[in-house]
Amino acid sequence: MTSFNKTLRNPTFTDLLYNAGDTYGNRQLKPEKAITAEIGAKYKNKIVDYKSSVFCRKADKIIDWIQLSVDSTWRLNHNINSNYDTIWYAENISNLTSLGFDGAIAINFSDLINPLFFIQSTKLYYCYLNINKDLDQYISKYALDNLKHNITLLLKNRLGKNLYFSWKFSYFDREGTFTQNNKQVKYKPVLLIDGKIIYTIQSHSIFIETSNLLNKRYYELGNQIQPGIWIRGGITMSKNFTK
Repeated sequence: MTSFNKTLRNPTFTDLLYNAGDTYGNRQLKPEKAITAEIGAKYKNKIVDYKSSVFCRKADKIIDWIQLSVDSTWRLNHNINSNYDTIWYAENISNLTSLGFDGAIAINFSDLINPLFFIQSTKLYYCYLNINKDLDQYISKYALDNLKHNITLLLKNRLGKNLYFSWKFSYFDREGTFTQNNKQVKYKPVLLIDGKIIYTIQSHSIFIETSNLLNKRYYELGNQIQPGIWIRGGITMSKNFTK
């Protein structure tokens, strides 16, 4: 399978006009343009489901929020009324070329071996993204903080009759930096583990789900610290009204 497309993203209202605190939009922003080409392969039967692709994206006039040190002359020239010496300002920063690979393979062990086999199914997903950028002079909020490596492993286990447990292992390695105590800190790789136990009764099920089982504290895009461990549970019910 192959694809080729051209896209255009106009600046949003926030990009153009937002003015509050240390964050200021820019009325002079131009549309962001990109060309993307992708080639891939896929295969599926009742046991194996595989797909992968390689892609390249060339973007022009990327819209992002960058951190600037400003003085009174700069504020006057840009018509910004602010007392901050450092602000976040919307800009068309530069051209970016992205090259990446993503692939996924799923195996159904209940059909391959036995419906009662302990491991019912598994799925492995991997994505690699390299962005060619010569923009170290910028402190960016979004565009330069891409996930370079993203790995996810899903496992579904059969514990007994109508009782199942599923695992999710996720590994993230993000480029770029975030702001912590007024300093720029590089993102650290993160390993997350989620779990979910399900008991089914005909078309209904009871579940307990745990996210971030290791209680990792980490930052995501926009300098947002993510929650630690949390647990939830519930009941799902379905009814066929066509009968």
